[in-house]
Amino acid sequence: MAENNVAKNNMAEKPLRILIVAGHRYSTPSPWKAAWKRPQMVITEVLKILKHEDLISPDHVYDNSRCRFMGARRSRSKVYIVFDLFNTNYNFYEAHLPMRKNDLPVKSFTMRPYNGRCKVMQKRYVAYLQVNWQVRIAHESCGWSLQPPYMIDHLRGTIKNPATPPLVSQAAITG
Repeated sequence: MAENNVAKNNMAEKPLRILIVAGHRYSTPSPWKAAWKRPQMVITEVLKILKHEDLISPDHVYDNSRCRFMGARRSRSKVYIVFDLFNTNYNFYEAHLPMRKNDLPVKSFTMRPYNGRCKVMQKRYVAYLQVNWQVRIAHESCGWSLQPPYMIDHLRGTIKNPATPPLVSQAAITG
């Protein structure tokens, strides 16, 4: 009986990358605004859907190998949130390399307005290679000392609260 539970836990804890897409910027309520302002609260909702209540953080901070918030990217019409589950082999120093060591299977969710609130629902299709490639690009473009989560804002052209300046400084470009 105990062996059965161990086998179940090992099957349930395979590494997985989760993508959440929030659109509907101008609807009320706006999933787009909610996802950008409180992405880790959205992660909590997805963990409930996946029946991983044991991973839910009371302070909604996800920064360990069992559940790691990788980042969010905001464009004019959508917010994309990515987090990893059970990625114990995650290597920050090689995450930007094209060797695909940090690539994971991807499950996708969408966030939409529904009956006066934002609802998270599972999607059927996901671009596995595109999601993993975007995570590599985020690692590469954010520099060597800034660790996940990466908050990339295409509306303002910034990385939210960067810990260090970009790899190439403005002074190096102009002078």
